[in-house]
Amino acid sequence: MPSYKTLQILNDLPEVFTVNEFCLYYGKKQYKTMLSCLNKKGIIKKAGVKSNIYYNMIKIKEVTTEHIKKALKKLYPFGLFSGLYILYKNGFTSQIPYTLSYILPSATKPYIYRKINSADILYRPKKYFFYLKSKSIDDEIKPSYVIADMVIFSDYGYNLTYTDIDMLDTDELNELIRELHQIEKNMKKEFKNNKKIMNNIDKLVKIIDELEEENNDSYTINIDI
Repeated sequence: MPSYKTLQILNDLPEVFTVNEFCLYYGKKQYKTMLSCLNKKGIIKKAGVKSNIYYNMIKIKEVTTEHIKKALKKLYPFGLFSGLYILYKNGFTSQIPYTLSYILPSATKPYIYRKINSADILYRPKKYFFYLKSKSIDDEIKPSYVIADMVIFSDYGYNLTYTDIDMLDTDELNELIRELHQIEKNMKKEFKNNKKIMNNIDKLVKIIDELEEENNDSYTINIDI
């Protein structure tokens, strides 16, 4: 068992903490040995290889999506949450996400070498990234923008995603259609010289057409990634 002092330190630390935060309490002398020992005993859990972030298992029973989100924000605080997590949270899909999709500006890619387990890091052009950021709440991209992003960039790694549009009421569906039209318009301006992306925008147009055609009937959109 760890010493009383170490347990007290862990009680003072948050559920997700960095090595630097641990050193503020424990000191820098032999901190690596102590962290390694605590990790082996399951008292703390490393969030990812070379991440320098740990889960405080004294305070939590198991690592949840919220803990993974906190770890990502500590590692790369400027990122945006996307993917199935957003769609599931907002009732757009019945699929339970097993990984978090986290978007960063593409300019940061050469410097990203630390990872968080159960999280995929995706990269977007700088201008487009900040466009998404302006449409996000608490660094979570709105569902309509997630759908568009999945189609336009096709790098989420899912073979097939299902969007359960029948869960939406008429007003929600009309709002989704309106937002997707606006996204389509903006993206055509942004990537007019990129043939690959423009082709993917055409896929988005087909999805919008299907939404308008079916209106408020019960159906599922298939998005091939």
